[in-house]
Amino acid sequence: MFVEITRDDQIAAFIDSAMKGEDANFKRRLLSVLSRLGEDEWALLERRLREVLGEHTDAPAVSSKPPQDTKPKTIPVPTVRRRQGFTEVTVFDQPAAAGLGNPVDIPPSHTEQYPSDYVPPKTNFGVLISGTSMEPKIPDGSTVFVQATPALDNGEIGIFVLDGKSYCKRLKKDEETVRLHSINPQFEDIDIPPFSELRTLGRVLGGFDPRTKDII
Repeated sequence: MFVEITRDDQIAAFIDSAMKGEDANFKRRLLSVLSRLGEDEWALLERRLREVLGEHTDAPAVSSKPPQDTKPKTIPVPTVRRRQGFTEVTVFDQPAAAGLGNPVDIPPSHTEQYPSDYVPPKTNFGVLISGTSMEPKIPDGSTVFVQATPALDNGEIGIFVLDGKSYCKRLKKDEETVRLHSINPQFEDIDIPPFSELRTLGRVLGGFDPRTKDII
């Protein structure tokens, strides 16, 4: 008499044959692992066993892992907070190089408080300055107040990122060339080659020199 073997019997027989020859410790460990499987893990295991037995199914494997968010993350533009005659400004700790340029990704930041008349009305955030190429207008170690904007007019001072490095410079451009200009004549301008990745982070509206306590 022919007795039809069900799929469940096939799976059980496959596991039994795979277990032959293994010692008791291995069997106990395997049973312990199987006893801790959830519904999703059992569904995935069943699908893999059916594939081994030559059965094909269009049902997708069920995963217990949450779907990953592949959307690019964006950082909201900071805003200043004005109250009782003072203004709180988010200052990025990664200095914008007034000189050689500093690598920049997503720098850490902290909050600084200034008298409200020190901070220009359209300020979004502050950036530390490292270097002397923008002196005497912007001293080394000062904090500049920046208005977030993706573009500047010719002659404006801004915060730029060129090939992964940040700069505080004056924008100089004509019909043929674009340059990042240093106020200090001891520093050469930075010519922007064609197809270079130059990004404008914002317009420098002013600043504060902590050494002299002067408004820039």
